[in-house]
Amino acid sequence: MRRDRGYTLIEIVMVTFLLGLMVLLTVTRVDFLTSRYSLRAAGRDVAHLINIAKSQAITQGRIHYIRFDLKEHSYAILAPYERRGDLGALPGASRDLSLLPDLEWEETLHRELPDGIAFKDIAEGTGVVGDDGSKTITDITIQVTPFGQTQGYVVHLTDGKSDFSVEVNPLTGVSTLEEGYVAPPAALTDPDQ
Repeated sequence: MRRDRGYTLIEIVMVTFLLGLMVLLTVTRVDFLTSRYSLRAAGRDVAHLINIAKSQAITQGRIHYIRFDLKEHSYAILAPYERRGDLGALPGASRDLSLLPDLEWEETLHRELPDGIAFKDIAEGTGVVGDDGSKTITDITIQVTPFGQTQGYVVHLTDGKSDFSVEVNPLTGVSTLEEGYVAPPAALTDPDQ
């Protein structure tokens, strides 16, 4: 009676071949879906940054801004900070109002869109501003009040094949995410509304 003490070379080659084939099919399928998921992830990241700006504005009780750079495919929060100058007075002395600190703006949480993702356009109070040359504006700044309110706007992202929209409610500042191109409300693009 003969005892087998291992696998034959043919068995090892066949198992390795089948595992390689399964990995190849999985990677190709995932690679096909990554652009779609990258577009969704970029939309969620834009909405997340909008919510952070809203939270910071409410917490600090100061106006914040969100800047979108359509040409560079980046966006950031502009947060206020007090410029500390030489106050020239000892604590407890009467304050000269001209010596109060001024506000300056610092870019925080700067983000860039992933490769292959771009801003298609942004619809805000002055109309639709796009990267397609329809208007020469490529840098858009949106104000967030200390109450968390903002002007209404819709950020449209694209990967060249499909679109994704982030719509911001002007009263609540809540972001809504939707696949596809969501037309901006008429109140945003038509000043007579």
